[in-house]
Amino acid sequence: GGNFLIAAAIESMAEAAALAENHGVDREQFIGLMSSTIFDCLIYRGYGQRVAARDHFPYPDAHFALDLGKKDVGLVHDAASQAGCPMPVASVLLERFMAAQNAG
Repeated sequence: GGNFLIAAAIESMAEAAALAENHGVDREQFIGLMSSTIFDCLIYRGYGQRVAARDHFPYPDAHFALDLGKKDVGLVHDAASQAGCPMPVASVLLERFMAAQNAG
């Protein structure tokens, strides 16, 4: 569940930054504001900085590598399906991970 929540946070930050940017707000300032006020926590500060800078490059010491993230979100998605528990965010994340893998 934890990695699912991290992936959901990253996706929501990226979407919110894109919306802010499309309305003329600097994405780095937006993420900086969010991660220093109502979302002042490790995940939003750390990943938020990378989202704001569009830093999508894999790092050798990444703790949330694409393949592992997809595996974890897939496990959550499968468990939810087996339990008959709708998890639309998990479905979106799984599609995003697959698209990223297909893009190389």
